[in-house]
Amino acid sequence: MNKFLNSAITTAAALAISLTLNGCGDDATDSQSKSNPSDDSYKIAMVPKGTTHEFWKSVHAGAIKAERELQAKGEKIELVWQGPQNESDDEEQIKIIESLTGDSKLKAIAIAPLHETSLANIVKDTTDKGIAVAIFDSSLNATKAEKGKDYVTFIATDNYNGGVTAAKEMSKLLNGKGDVIVLRYVTGSASTEARANGFVDEITKNHKNIKIISHNQRPQDSTQSASMAKLEGMMVELKKADGLYCVCEPVVGGALQVLRNSDLKGKLKLVGFDASKQLVAGLKDGYIHALVVQNPMNMGYSSVMNLVDHLHGKEVAKDIDTGIVVVTPANMNEPDSQEVLNPPLDKYLN
Repeated sequence: MNKFLNSAITTAAALAISLTLNGCGDDATDSQSKSNPSDDSYKIAMVPKGTTHEFWKSVHAGAIKAERELQAKGEKIELVWQGPQNESDDEEQIKIIESLTGDSKLKAIAIAPLHETSLANIVKDTTDKGIAVAIFDSSLNATKAEKGKDYVTFIATDNYNGGVTAAKEMSKLLNGKGDVIVLRYVTGSASTEARANGFVDEITKNHKNIKIISHNQRPQDSTQSASMAKLEGMMVELKKADGLYCVCEPVVGGALQVLRNSDLKGKLKLVGFDASKQLVAGLKDGYIHALVVQNPMNMGYSSVMNLVDHLHGKEVAKDIDTGIVVVTPANMNEPDSQEVLNPPLDKYLN
C-alpha cells in the first residue's frame, strides 16, 4: 500500500511541476510578444504643429511612405496622424497627446512641439508611461526635457544653419550691401526662432555692409493673413528696405501677397523658408528670389522609421538632420530642387 501511495504522490508532484513550468512558459511568451511590436499589431502616432499647411501634408506623406514600407516587411503597424488646426494652440496639442497616449496599443509617438517649454512635461509623462517619444521639426528647451532621456531622438532641419544659409543667399542677392528686415513667427516656436537667429548672427558677424533695420517683429498669430497684416503695417520700413527675410511658409506667403499688392516687385529681395505651390508660383513670377527648402517628407519618414528601430532595440542617433536645399529661379527645375518642391503627396495622401 505504501508503494502505491509513494508512486501516486510522485506522479502528482511531477504533474504539478509540469503544469507550473508550462504556465511560466506561456507567461514568458506573452511578455516577449508585448516587448516585440512585430508580433502583434501596434500603433505609432504623429502629432504635428498643424494640419493645413503643405509642409505638414508633406510630413504626413513621408510618414505614410514609412508605414507602407514597414507593412510590406510584415510589420503590423498602424499610423495615427492628428494635430491642432491652429499652430499657436499648444493647449490643444497637449490634449491630443493625452488622448492618444491613453490607448494601450500605442507604442510610440512623434511630436512637433508648438512651444518649446509648455510641451516638456507632457513629453516626460508620455515617456514615463513606457511610450517611446521622438521630437521632430522643432526642439524642446534642453533644461526642461533632456534628449536621450526624456525622448529618444530629435529629427529636424538644422534650423540655425538654415538661417545662416539664408543670410548668405541674401548677401549674394544684395551684392553685399543694403538694409534688411527679418519677420519672425509666433512666440515659442523653437525652429523658426533658430532660423531668425542664424540669419541675424550671420549678417551681423560676416556681412558688415548689410544692416538689419528690424528683426523683432512677428505676426499676431500663425496665419498667412496675420503676416500680411503685420507687413502692411510696416509699409514705410518695407519701402526703405532692400531685402526681406521670412522664416516659414505662412510668413513668406503673407509677404508674397503684400508684394503682389504693391509696387515693390524687383525693388525688394525676398528670401523665405519653406515651400508650397503658392511660393513656387511666387518664385516663378519674380516676387521671391530664394527659398531655403526643408525636406518634410524625409522628416516624416525618418520619424516613423527611427521610432520602429528603437522599439526593436536598435540604437538610434540623438540628432538626425533631414537637410535643406536652396531653390532659386535659376535652379528650380533641377532634380534636387524638384524633389523638395513637388513631393508626391497624391501618392500617399489620397
